Amino acid sequence: MIHEIECFFAYYPNTIAAITAIGTLLAVVAAVWIATDSKKLKLKAYASVWVVYSGNIPDEQRPRHIQVSITNSGSQSAWLGWLFFNWSFPFDKTNCSVTPIAPEKFPLEVSANRNILVPLSPLQVFREEVPRITTHLRWGKGLRLKYCRAFVYTEDGKKFPVIIAPNLRKEFIELANKLTNSGKTN
Repeated sequence: MIHEIECFFAYYPNTIAAITAIGTLLAVVAAVWIATDSKKLKLKAYASVWVVYSGNIPDEQRPRHIQVSITNSGSQSAWLGWLFFNWSFPFDKTNCSVTPIAPEKFPLEVSANRNILVPLSPLQVFREEVPRITTHLRWGKGLRLKYCRAFVYTEDGKKFPVIIAPNLRKEFIELANKLTNSGKTN
């Protein structure tokens, strides 16, 4: 076996140099990719219905609001303006911006490797406003509500998708069913 390897290298003396050159090139490509990827802004957002538990308040009377959790796993800070959160409906070119509960705290910094929680609106306000903001949808309103998406925008215009929690998706489905049923009775 060793004799065959020695014969191979005797016939092809530049093979080791070629393998070394390819290895060096791959190392440079990997280093450039790692360097550019580490400087990217990486936001992950998760919107859900939050219940405030305090004292002896009965469960049905506890305050509920929609809150978005934003995690910055990148190495740069991100800045959020007061209209950072948008709803988007399928086959609709317009986005519906949400004014958060405390807009005076904006612009808000999401530092590198940090998580923040931002309350968007009370759940009752959400239930009242969604039918109003969907009046421009001409067809398939109930179906389009069920598949609504959300996005977070940074101050510099970068767009990041939001994961909608099952409890918030359930609210959309209930509103869609209500709007569909009210449209059939009229």
